[in-house]
Amino acid sequence: MALLSMTAKDLLRSIRDRSALFISIGAPLILAFILSTVLGSAGDEQNFEVTYGIVDQDGGPLAQQFTDQVLPGLEKQGFATTRRIDSPAEARSLAEDDDISAAFIIPPGFSDGIQAGRGGAIRVVASPDSEIGGDIARSVAQQFAAELNAVSLSVGTVSGPGGPPRGPRAQELAERAASTATPITIADQGAGSRQ
Repeated sequence: MALLSMTAKDLLRSIRDRSALFISIGAPLILAFILSTVLGSAGDEQNFEVTYGIVDQDGGPLAQQFTDQVLPGLEKQGFATTRRIDSPAEARSLAEDDDISAAFIIPPGFSDGIQAGRGGAIRVVASPDSEIGGDIARSVAQQFAAELNAVSLSVGTVSGPGGPPRGPRAQELAERAASTATPITIADQGAGSRQ
């Protein structure tokens, strides 16, 4: 019962604590920004900016959390802008033409798949001309995936091999986790190359 209480407490804290999400995403972004400023080309050192495209074909709660809570954090950092794009093909074309630094493509059924324990993937399509912008996009998606994976494992730990623990809150947590498998992966896809 003590394990159940500790796990439930940690799970609830991580879900409620927006600062933990900011730290896990903000720290890599700030580091990437510093490195890009130091290592960027001489003319671009002071003007580092990226534009990210968002193709949300899912519209579910987890996709909305990513598009409405995580990605706006990039804009608040002051070096990124985001824009909605209608299709994956358009996103690939814009990345290939270097009109955007990268695109996040969230497929249909993403939220339902993760909540049902089948997993899901966010595809990151990066421009070949924006290496740092692509790296930042992959880092953001990986941090989001890590957060979802941690929550899934915590809930899986609470449910344990003997079935769901007793109590209404523990029952609710166990029902949300169909399995402890990694629920989300990142699929990296280049938009071409410049050689």
